Amino acid sequence: MADFKGLRAKKLRVGPRWIVRRYRKYLKEMHPVAGAVWRGSNGWRSKFYRRNKLSLRKRTNAKKYGVADAIPKLQSFVAGIMKRCKDTYRNDKGWDKFYGQYPRELRSSLDQVCSSLPLASE
Repeated sequence: MADFKGLRAKKLRVGPRWIVRRYRKYLKEMHPVAGAVWRGSNGWRSKFYRRNKLSLRKRTNAKKYGVADAIPKLQSFVAGIMKRCKDTYRNDKGWDKFYGQYPRELRSSLDQVCSSLPLASE
């Protein structure tokens, strides 16, 4: 296990074949008869992983840049969006303080029948 963890610490690949070969070598040194007969089956490997709390999955949480490096880029992105929204919707042309962007003449409810007649003004 020390070899396995040492290679993992150096960020080197430790695959299933490496584990089986390493264990076979260990068995041949400690028990020559068992080492000649033993085969590292998938069942043995999966139980070995579970017993030693190992995983051979690829590490996916490694990032090139941290959050602090992304903050200036995000700030400029949000500032650009806010500027575009302000320029588009909050201009002084036709913006009413009470009704907002859409004046009363252009508003209608969904349950009203569309008509080509002008709306009555108050």
